Amino acid sequence: MIARPRLLLVVLCIVFGASAAFVNPMGIAGRDEFRNNDWLNCRSFDVLTRRALLEDGEWPLRTHLLGGGFPVAAHPSDGSWAPTIIAVLLFGDVVGVKLNLLLFLIVGSLGMHAIARRWLGLSEEAALIAGALFAVSGWLPSMWLVGFYNQLFYLLCPAIFFLFVSSGEEPRDRGLMKVLLGALLLAFVLQQGGHAFPAIVFFLGVTAWGLAAMESAMEEAGALRTWGLPLVVLLGCTSALAFAKELSMPWLIAVAGLAAAAVVAGVPRMRRFGRALLPWGGRLALLLAICCSLGAARLAGIGILEGPDGKYEHRLQRRDALWFPDPADSPIATEERFYNTLPDFLQTLSGRVPADTDYTISWGRQGDPTEYEYAWLGLTPPFVLLMFAGLVFAVRRDRKGQLIAGLGVLFSLISFGWRAPPDFHFLMTWGVPRLDSFAQPIKYWNFFILLSGVLLAALAVDSLPRRKLAVPAVALLLLWPFAQNRATLAELFEFERPAEAEADAFHQMAMVAEEWWVERSDAQIRAMSDQLHLRDFVRPRTATEYFNLRRGVGTADHYGSIVLAEYAIPATYTTLEGRAISNPRYRGEAWLGDGRGSVLRADIGHNRIQLDVQLESTSTVMVNQNHLPGFSTDVGQLTAPVDGLLSVEAPAGSHTITLTYRPRTLVRGFLVSGLSFVGWVIAMAVLLRRRVR
Repeated sequence: MIARPRLLLVVLCIVFGASAAFVNPMGIAGRDEFRNNDWLNCRSFDVLTRRALLEDGEWPLRTHLLGGGFPVAAHPSDGSWAPTIIAVLLFGDVVGVKLNLLLFLIVGSLGMHAIARRWLGLSEEAALIAGALFAVSGWLPSMWLVGFYNQLFYLLCPAIFFLFVSSGEEPRDRGLMKVLLGALLLAFVLQQGGHAFPAIVFFLGVTAWGLAAMESAMEEAGALRTWGLPLVVLLGCTSALAFAKELSMPWLIAVAGLAAAAVVAGVPRMRRFGRALLPWGGRLALLLAICCSLGAARLAGIGILEGPDGKYEHRLQRRDALWFPDPADSPIATEERFYNTLPDFLQTLSGRVPADTDYTISWGRQGDPTEYEYAWLGLTPPFVLLMFAGLVFAVRRDRKGQLIAGLGVLFSLISFGWRAPPDFHFLMTWGVPRLDSFAQPIKYWNFFILLSGVLLAALAVDSLPRRKLAVPAVALLLLWPFAQNRATLAELFEFERPAEAEADAFHQMAMVAEEWWVERSDAQIRAMSDQLHLRDFVRPRTATEYFNLRRGVGTADHYGSIVLAEYAIPATYTTLEGRAISNPRYRGEAWLGDGRGSVLRADIGHNRIQLDVQLESTSTVMVNQNHLPGFSTDVGQLTAPVDGLLSVEAPAGSHTITLTYRPRTLVRGFLVSGLSFVGWVIAMAVLLRRRVR
């Protein structure tokens, strides 16, 4: 009896959620070049891994094809060791991403069905509508159309949420099993989800606080008495962190901690709350410990990228401190950060991202969009009405419904930011580590509005009179979001990828705004490019890493939110119009920095570089790749970086020098991840065996 609804839900996910992606089987991008800049950048990691593994025979810890030598395995968007790479390797980067879309929609829909049916206790019909509405909603299609691939990993959140909240209602072994399964899914998010990981962890933390408030309330307590004081204490703790950071007064943390401890110790309600919070905090801590052990390699990689040469530029800037909005004439006033007004909010709840949008002009070319991109949920008006009706029914129903409603309201307020004072975005998230790096907060928080809103709509369906007539009518209404959001997916995969000819030999390129730039030094060109943000906006195909990777050409100034210092000398420069200009300062991919002799051959690979040299005296051999900690050589010795480039001092004679990249930190991280995976699989097998007994 249970299998059939789930099978139906899977079919709904496949047909309603992603069928439009296969209308053009080899379609890879849309017609908007600005949006494609983000989208194809994320897709380039799949192309890179596929090329490295299937053509070059290397699993890339770093690559010579990005940034003049980049530790690609450390990047949060790299999927070379994530399960998503299986479909890419088997079916290619175009079909592979679409198959992953299907899989994630299925997992997300099953998670929503499980929350509605097995945790909230809704009817099977309402739970199926929750799963189907989630599958056909416009949140992910809108995010993908504007270029944000990493949001795919938010679709694992419903399953993680269900496993976490239901773990406390199970016997010990079954509860541990659910925590372990949730940790495995969360580790998947950590591998490749970028900011999705800290956002989901924060959401689970707020959920744990709410579960403790729910369990510690007396049976006769009303909604205000159930949630009021615990919410005030939570806001007090997070606000203290925010003000301590903003005002550079760390002592506020200690004062807030003492005040919170005094409240907990002095109020019977809070003493009960504290006792209820301990097990939920323990489950969350265990889930994170398992997740971080599995994701040790990713955490090690983040450490590499956040070294002295690492740079992450996309951070939210708060002008005039605290929650004051930017002046209307601010140069960044058009940057999308929060919902502006209630009508905007209602419009984006029901609508889809525009197929065509207007852009500002930045430095004489297409710049930032002037309207919402990341705000759209695409639920359509009938389901938005059901969502708001569900708020009323949730308050009357039980504390689980109240918790879902409270999470929806709270994250809606966070998504409004300073537009709805008091600024809950500042009060709740600004002081929490990592969350301050969310440059456009709305796109990281509005998923939780979707999760709560879909469940509230299902709760309203479950409360409708004459359900035998009402439920089929609601099910038919699913055709509206299906049609609306199907069009979004079709637009995303409208452009079919052209064939690319392999380059005659490996070389690197970079972009210039004007031809006369080439007369300047390479360092000056890099500085001017960074000042004008050349890599951030529309670029010609010959300057885009996605297409260059397929040709075997390196993109020295690759696009990305996380970059390292780039010192490689490009062989060619490409103008904004796509015209290639030879670089007069290019000396090849390897040359002698001093001494006498010659470089006969330079084979530049991902983890290995081979140089055939004939030296008449001890000489310094320069390689046109960034100097990265983790290289070793079998001939001579590595020297300190010269102009940031990799170099090796070799003795006289004929040599084949092999440089190998194998950073200890990253290798140890992979070792810990591998051993942890084996250990937790064994633990899962033991728990399953106990359950069978």
